[in-house]
Amino acid sequence: MHPDTGFDDVFEMVAAEEGVSVEAVRAEIARAMQDAMNSSDPAVQAHWRSMKKAGETPTPEEMFCYLLRLMADA
Repeated sequence: MHPDTGFDDVFEMVAAEEGVSVEAVRAEIARAMQDAMNSSDPAVQAHWRSMKKAGETPTPEEMFCYLLRLMADA
């Protein structure tokens, strides 16, 4: 986990709005990421390869940081 990113607050806010636990929010994000990682689209696969991550599979925080960088560069 990246405590300096502030994503804990975001996950807590989403969980509260949806009436679920933070763990449920993280699990749903992880499922969506796994579905996306299984895409056969070459452009999608290029994004996953270019994403900076500590392990084989990025954390939700790593994915959000990557997406935020893409938006900032757009």
